[in-house]
Amino acid sequence: MKAAASPTNEVKAAIVEAASRGECEPEDTFVFHGLRKNACCYLIEIGLSDSQVGGMLGMSPEMVRYYSRRKRILMLVKSGAATVLAGNIVGLWNEPGGTEVAAGGN
Repeated sequence: MKAAASPTNEVKAAIVEAASRGECEPEDTFVFHGLRKNACCYLIEIGLSDSQVGGMLGMSPEMVRYYSRRKRILMLVKSGAATVLAGNIVGLWNEPGGTEVAAGGN
């Protein structure tokens, strides 16, 4: 008799399949709390709103923000670094002749 489809059985089957492809070790353990947090972070990263993620995972928008706070910081840092490396920063204060000065500096 085949086991009834349930989220738990589906996750266990996915882990066994991932191990057979060499993506994880068979003895690796996964806890649902960690998988839920990873799902939350992934869904935020691809651009879903807090309400959408909360609806999918059974979390309040406040819990979505709590679980994804580090991911959001990382996304901001990566975005800021990309802006700096692309050279798209414009000075706010310019001396005559077009040279930049530091904020509040002379």
